[in-house]
Amino acid sequence: MKNTTVRLTAALLSAALAAVCIRVLPDAFSAENGIRADAAAAQPLTVQIAAESVVPRASEMTVSVQIEGEIPGKAWIGIVPVGVSHTERDSDDHDVSWEWLRNVQDGAVTLNTPNTIGEYEIRCFDADDGAAKEVACIPIRTTYRGCMGAQLSVENRYVAPGSDVEISASLSGEIPGDAWIGFVPSDAGHSEDESDAVNGNWSWAKDISDGGYVIKAPNTEGNYDIRIFDGDGNHAYEVARVPVYVTADEEPKGLCVDLEVPDAVFRNAEIPIRISMTGEISKDAWIAVIPSEVAHTEKDGDDHNGAWRRLNEIENGELTLTAPEQVGNYDIRVYDGEDENTAKEIASQPFRVIYSTMRGKVSTDEAWVKPGKDVTVRVYITGEYPDEAWIAFVPTEIAHTEKDGDDHNGDWCRVTDIQDGVTTLRAPGEEGVYDIRMYDGEKEGAVEVAFCTLTVSKKPPVRSAFEPVSGLDLNDKKGTLKEDNYNVLGWTREGDWAL
Repeated sequence: MKNTTVRLTAALLSAALAAVCIRVLPDAFSAENGIRADAAAAQPLTVQIAAESVVPRASEMTVSVQIEGEIPGKAWIGIVPVGVSHTERDSDDHDVSWEWLRNVQDGAVTLNTPNTIGEYEIRCFDADDGAAKEVACIPIRTTYRGCMGAQLSVENRYVAPGSDVEISASLSGEIPGDAWIGFVPSDAGHSEDESDAVNGNWSWAKDISDGGYVIKAPNTEGNYDIRIFDGDGNHAYEVARVPVYVTADEEPKGLCVDLEVPDAVFRNAEIPIRISMTGEISKDAWIAVIPSEVAHTEKDGDDHNGAWRRLNEIENGELTLTAPEQVGNYDIRVYDGEDENTAKEIASQPFRVIYSTMRGKVSTDEAWVKPGKDVTVRVYITGEYPDEAWIAFVPTEIAHTEKDGDDHNGDWCRVTDIQDGVTTLRAPGEEGVYDIRMYDGEKEGAVEVAFCTLTVSKKPPVRSAFEPVSGLDLNDKKGTLKEDNYNVLGWTREGDWAL
């Protein structure tokens, strides 16, 4: 808990309750007119939050926060792992970083992202007790670093042992201080720890200046990659590589290929590829889309490839291949043949398949609505997204994955059908607390982009409060609260009082 909250069951409402009530009366009530005027007129708390969906681990992130209504003193916002129940109690037990909502300044608050790579949510609650309600939630994903991009090339793929190799490097995005570049045997695994364990000559990526760098080739002949990683840890990502053949032959022969591939493409989209080839092109040399985790032998690449082409079919150094439907990390790989015993990979460039760049906000004019009534929903969207993006009513207790939302949604519509940022959805016929959730698609990989919460009930929900009728009878020998002294206007939950 952020701060200890006293909770007593109705059966234990005794002298302790009487004493607490006396202490809160000066703040919560007016002796002249009973319940405090500002409490009676207080507007329900509504919160809209927005942040980058992919953030570096172990860093500060800024969350935009828009608040309407009265901010309870113990309303809070925090980062919680995906999969944790959306109750306040469970979220409080598992949050990794949090802040009081009252500390929001200039529409923003700073939270510290967790050290562990994974899927998380930024959740906001209207109080710090087990009965509090979640009023906002958006998904985020932590990565090892920011979105560093790189393109590598060398003028000559065949180099002498121990010679200086000139590298052309185009770096983009954030370049972490521990990003590195180095020679790695081509048959080594492509994770950072596997490459780090066997790398030869290397340097920090920050030492690359003016797009060029010189690194010394290994002394042992063989097939190598020059690989660049966005960090020096197990979760670092290989952002580019180029194969180099270390040989003592004065006039080596063979096919050399350079690739230019986008850092990221949408699922099922056409991938524009620029390819430069020198040397003899075998009739069975080929290029393909292959998952990054697949081993780099010709046999493994052939067993797992997606879209592919023969190299001798490529004209003007340009081609397109269709991206997979499944989001994830992939390579464009080139092999100089298709004999699994002799063919080798001669070029490879990683890229990511993403679902969308959609960001947005969802809001309504009212915090509650009657069952079956139309609700005006205001939607703000940026970025690109597929046609199957959708928005719908979903019970608030349902997990926020796309599959769970889809399995339990009520009235809904396609985001593409929304005009001028406004749409209408019909409230569920059953009373309860619901979200209006917006997802960027309806297949695996789709995520919840935004949501807001409202109550569906025949009458407006009543805030928790006490209304004095005749005052507290202090002469009661047991100090208990008499039934005719106070009318209960609201409960935090059945059989449980929050003081």
